[in-house]
Amino acid sequence: MPPKHGPEATQFRDPQRTRLSPGVVEALSQSGYVRDHRPGSILMLEGDTVTDVHLVLQGAVRVFRASPEGREQTLIYLHPGDALNLPGAFAPDWRVPATAQAVGSVRTVVVPARVLHGAVRSRPVIAAELLSLLAARVHYLSTLAYDLGLLSVRARMAKFLLTELASPGTTPMRWTHADIGSRIGSVRVVVSRTLSAMAAEGLIRLDRHRIEILDAAALERIADS
Repeated sequence: MPPKHGPEATQFRDPQRTRLSPGVVEALSQSGYVRDHRPGSILMLEGDTVTDVHLVLQGAVRVFRASPEGREQTLIYLHPGDALNLPGAFAPDWRVPATAQAVGSVRTVVVPARVLHGAVRSRPVIAAELLSLLAARVHYLSTLAYDLGLLSVRARMAKFLLTELASPGTTPMRWTHADIGSRIGSVRVVVSRTLSAMAAEGLIRLDRHRIEILDAAALERIADS
């Protein structure tokens, strides 16, 4: 469900937008190997003990956790320049905390942990970027925990519209109501009702499988409430 929007709809920023520079990705890729992933394929499963890191080159990767009943909570979408399983390269007795799945066709470069260890020791620029990415991810997940625990569905929806849909530098995606529900910690019927209410208030326009943001300032106020 891609949006139609103007530049005013991109002012609400998400801390996960910190990514590795092309130069760092290229440097790390020289000691890794490229892997192509088909739509829906699993890159890592929750509980895996792998320590390799995937650098996203093309496409988008959904990282999520699932309850025993099958309900899923999307934690983050990774885009080109993002790293999957970065803590696993450095943490002892590591187990992957969430499942990673390809959204559409995805290409990654797999970098062994030992390569990252060597890069951190020998190249301060790479070490600084990896630390910056980890810090941004901690910030993002802390904010997500706050949002899911303390914000209303309406506020979470507004924040979603202003970040996941309207931020540049991400891979274009089509969002179903179920996808949005998994992302904001709700269910499809509530997502549909919330979007319809926002459309009735003139905040957005719903056009088949598209969302047009009409009043970004009002959405920002809702997201901050």
